Amino acid sequence: MSVLAIGRDKTPLSHHISDPALIIDDGIFIDTLDLSGHAHVTVFDPAEHSFNPISDMYDTKADAFLEVLDAAFPQGQTTLTSRYSNHLIFKALLANKPRLEALIQPPKDNKDIYQKDAYEKIERLLLYRVLERVLNRGTRLSFTGTIVMRLDPSLLGDRVCFVLANMAINQYPGQVVITDFGRYAIPAHRQLITQGRLLAGVNFFDELTDEMKNALLAGTTKETRIPSLCNPDDAAELAVHAGHPRGSEGHTTYIDLAIKRAPPA
Repeated sequence: MSVLAIGRDKTPLSHHISDPALIIDDGIFIDTLDLSGHAHVTVFDPAEHSFNPISDMYDTKADAFLEVLDAAFPQGQTTLTSRYSNHLIFKALLANKPRLEALIQPPKDNKDIYQKDAYEKIERLLLYRVLERVLNRGTRLSFTGTIVMRLDPSLLGDRVCFVLANMAINQYPGQVVITDFGRYAIPAHRQLITQGRLLAGVNFFDELTDEMKNALLAGTTKETRIPSLCNPDDAAELAVHAGHPRGSEGHTTYIDLAIKRAPPA
């Protein structure tokens, strides 16, 4: 069951976390959680933990990997060169290479612009020290239990947090909790929604593309769309989706409660 919490208050998500789960947050939400009932909890430490983001690869995981690359480094992603270099990376991902640095070989000369672009995309990832340490070393992180990823952009940087979170999501088989979904969303996450594996916190609907917003609304119910301290425009839209026509007393009441706290189902 996918859940959507809309507004500044993300605590309603805590009531829907299963065991195991991958929890991605900057720390404020994590500090409120009681995970004592979870069988095995790992607190992710980028100085200690590492994993192979290209292991056990198949087509949809390869698509998601490329979406992460394109979103993290959007310059030129619509060009023909980028399209062909992504095709090279896609084929290399399905070839089960042992580690990220071996995924794409450097071009024999600069005339091979597609190989050069593909190589530079992977090289760019590994130039970030934290990403090289986490994504290009031996595996020291199990994806079988609950994993708590405290990713603070003020310490690690937005791009590093984005890549770490999405590479972990691409490897994780269970429930995924993302309290700042607008920061991390990529099109591949629609699959998490349809599989009922996503708990997403969104500050404002404007943080999302129309496609992702519609996917979240279609993949949740009025019981699993939880407004709490949300803005009036979002509250008004949610009221309609909850079955309260605009102008009705129920619509007005819903908005009032959603702006303050979550209304009853």
